[in-house]
Amino acid sequence: MFAVGVAPRGEAVRYDEHSKQFVPILSGISAEYITFSRHGDWVAYAAFPDGTLWRSKADGSDRLQLTQASGSSYILHPRWSPDGTEILYFSVARGRLSRMYRVSASGGEPKELLAKLEQVKSDAEWSADGKRICFGRASGTAAPLPGPNIHILDLASQTLTDVPGSNGLFSPRWSPDGRYVAALSLDSSRVALFDFATANWNEIANGTLFGFPSWSHDSRFIYYIQGTNNPAVMRFRVAGRKAERVVDLKDVRLTGFYGASLILTPEDQPIMTRDAGTQEIFALDWQAP
Repeated sequence: MFAVGVAPRGEAVRYDEHSKQFVPILSGISAEYITFSRHGDWVAYAAFPDGTLWRSKADGSDRLQLTQASGSSYILHPRWSPDGTEILYFSVARGRLSRMYRVSASGGEPKELLAKLEQVKSDAEWSADGKRICFGRASGTAAPLPGPNIHILDLASQTLTDVPGSNGLFSPRWSPDGRYVAALSLDSSRVALFDFATANWNEIANGTLFGFPSWSHDSRFIYYIQGTNNPAVMRFRVAGRKAERVVDLKDVRLTGFYGASLILTPEDQPIMTRDAGTQEIFALDWQAP
């Protein structure tokens, strides 16, 4: 009998523009979705591969585990509240719809958002003032659902509004200045931009596979992963409607819950999770009784 033994592990890395290389961040911990607080002094991340949520200071000290490993659920897309007191995330698990939570950065019991709403709730994002949250409904290559797929929750009133024209879109990302929401098409082949000032969507990139849009901190660029025969981290300049290549990923092996993730440092350096796992083939000999 031959069997494959796999030990999944990742190495958190950031792209250094000076050396043109990926270098370890937080001592290369096995984590993904490393996100910084507004002032850059704290980080939150999902441990890989157990999917638990942690927070620490930016130098890796004062680590605190905020959720417990369950064996079936996985934490994704943590986001600091603008005031740095809470962390927003969503959780996926076998056999149930994804759910949104918020938890105190000091620890405590996570609180589920819209617990009675029986639909997918994913990719939750804070508004710039911390008073609202946008999230997506459908995901991946799921069949299109009727009506808008992106919604906004007012935390004070607990009322929901739809982002008009978001049918067939998912994975929303609210810009830091609050003006735009970027989103992906259900097949991840297009990136679209919603302008709250005009209430219109504009397609900004298409024709190949994209993933994990992320805003620069000045709201001038949208970073994303281009998945082609020549994969790369790209960025789209909102003002000039121009795409720029940031770093080639052709020889970079990535890993994570979805196979890859993309977050930015406070200096807008791409953070990804490099594959550091092992895979071996075992041969077993035995004689049947």
